[in-house]
Amino acid sequence: MCYSKEISLIVSIILFTFCFSYWQYYKNKIHANLKPFLGYVLLGLAIGGGGHQLSEFLSLQFQSQVIYKIGLVLSIFSMYLFMRSLEVLTNYKFYSNYVLLIISAIAGHVVSITHEFSAVGFWVQGKAHVLWGMAWLLLFIYWHACTVYVIKHSSKTKIRALKEYLFDVLDISFMIAGVYVVISLIGKKLLFWQDAPSIWCTFAVIQMAFIPRLMHVINKAYNHKEKKHNLLIKNEILIIIAAIIVFVILALVVKALPYWTTKFLFR
Repeated sequence: MCYSKEISLIVSIILFTFCFSYWQYYKNKIHANLKPFLGYVLLGLAIGGGGHQLSEFLSLQFQSQVIYKIGLVLSIFSMYLFMRSLEVLTNYKFYSNYVLLIISAIAGHVVSITHEFSAVGFWVQGKAHVLWGMAWLLLFIYWHACTVYVIKHSSKTKIRALKEYLFDVLDISFMIAGVYVVISLIGKKLLFWQDAPSIWCTFAVIQMAFIPRLMHVINKAYNHKEKKHNLLIKNEILIIIAAIIVFVILALVVKALPYWTTKFLFR
């Protein structure tokens, strides 16, 4: 098996290359109002995926705490970019500035502690980034909750486009990585919060194959700038509560998964 640092380098190069190529190809082919959306999506994938993978390669190569921390910050910062992509696409205001404040707080935590990391299989295991991983997952769920809210208030054409948006930007790699992690938890010493983020980040390269389909559907559904939508505070609070509930349920499932999979298979 290749060392994870070589795989990280290859994945980062692929992500950087495809994101740049897609921008060059689509920027003059899509409706003008969609350029900011495309920019945020591709920048999120390039920074969150490519930047994180490159930092993992370099941190292993040079055993650098600084580079490793930069990678973690870049990765979680991508969730702000994905939130902005949703806002500019739908013209809903989901208070992404507050998301940026949360990310800043997590970045401060990441920078302030010492990280122990090592190559495991094709990914990098980080022993001290549990809080970072939880924050990442919570923001990921919040992004979904916001999108689901828009779906509930959209036309049929836009509903399909928004579902494609979730699936083609991050969800494909999330599901594949999830299946891999569940299988790996059986009979192996895989630590979810320490291992799963890097595994998912590696699989993120798969998303590149679905960007053309995403832009085809989005370009048809959002062929003009959306009118400004006002989001009531009570609805924003409900979205946040829903995201937290889903996060807690997933966290409990993650905690119980190794026990139940082992008991089911070896009873």
